Amino acid sequence: MGKAAFLAALGTPTPIATSARSGRRLPTKSTCTVQLTCDVGAYHLSCSSSSGDCQSGSTWVKCDGVQQYCPICYKAVSCACPEGQIYECWGWSSCSHNLGESASVTCDGETYGSCLPAYECGP
Repeated sequence: MGKAAFLAALGTPTPIATSARSGRRLPTKSTCTVQLTCDVGAYHLSCSSSSGDCQSGSTWVKCDGVQQYCPICYKAVSCACPEGQIYECWGWSSCSHNLGESASVTCDGETYGSCLPAYECGP
C-alpha cells in the first residue's frame, strides 16, 4: 500500500458533540509559573500562564508569548543623608553613578537619588 492509499484509508475524523460526551471534561493544560533571579543586581522576573505556556532561559522568562529579559546592568549608591538610604536602579541599556556633590544613580536615562555620598559622612 502506497502513502496516498494509506492516508485515504484513514478517512476523515468524525466530530463528536460535547453533549454526547456524557458530561466528561476535556483534558486541559495546567497553569504554570516561572521565576528567575537575574545575576545582575538580583533582579527578579516571573510570569504565569493559565494555558500552561511557560518557558525560561538563563536571562529571560516567557509566558503566553510575552517575554521579559534580565537587565544588563545595576548601580547602587549609599547616602549619608537620610541615614543609611540606598538608591539603586536596573538598566536595560545603560547604568552610571555620580559621587560628586550629590550622590545618584542613572539607569536608561532616569536618575534616582540626590544626597551626600556615604563617604562624606563623618563626626
